[in-house]
Amino acid sequence: KRWIKKNTDNTRNSRPDSSRGGFNRISVGTRKMSHGLQIGCLAPACQLRKIMSKKISAGSDKRVEFMTSIKSICLFCGSSNEVEKKYLDLAEELGTYIASHGYRLVYGGGGVGLMGAAARAAYQAKGEVLGIMPRFLLQKERIFDDVEHRIVDTMHERKQMMYEESDAFIVLPGGIGTLEEAVEVLSWARLNLHAKPMAFLDSGEFWKPFFELMDHIVKGRFTPAEFLDQFAHTTSPEQAVRALEDRFVQLK
Repeated sequence: KRWIKKNTDNTRNSRPDSSRGGFNRISVGTRKMSHGLQIGCLAPACQLRKIMSKKISAGSDKRVEFMTSIKSICLFCGSSNEVEKKYLDLAEELGTYIASHGYRLVYGGGGVGLMGAAARAAYQAKGEVLGIMPRFLLQKERIFDDVEHRIVDTMHERKQMMYEESDAFIVLPGGIGTLEEAVEVLSWARLNLHAKPMAFLDSGEFWKPFFELMDHIVKGRFTPAEFLDQFAHTTSPEQAVRALEDRFVQLK
């Protein structure tokens, strides 16, 4: 597996423009594409574009479309109402930000806890919201029926549909279910099944132990250090969405 060294000079905090050779950070797994190219890189979008243009034959009818705009953001978060108010406030702030900036919110469908707070805020801000909930949780998580919903039979179907309907992920504070959802999506990325970025958003360093664990895993050489660029630790909705946009490039 080959990794293309990324340029880090004055790019980490900038908002790149790939048309000017900016550095949209991507992680595209090694896999056989329909045009025969195998990709395994972590590189600026402009650098990958050069590689693609060299590899695709002149007469090929296959296209590679670089999309640097996210349309739908999936939210993983807690469903408990017993948490500190600051977490619910952060969820509301995120929901409002997502809607007011033209993104669709995809979430677990409930009307309780952080997910209910985020969904209501997005709805009140006139945003598009899609909730996905398994049938057996309809009573427990009390579906927020003011927005579009899809009812599925299992948790596996719920997670798969949330993944398919989204371009990127934000993880708010939550319990074991939230952590499991986030880690499963990251594991799919580690297995080169997708390149969708993720941002952890918290208040009071809620996710700090998780990132310390990831550093520990990397130091033990169980995961390459480059994989850490697939996700970010953020402290505001604006910072979280910017981190996603900076990492997002979709190949078609």
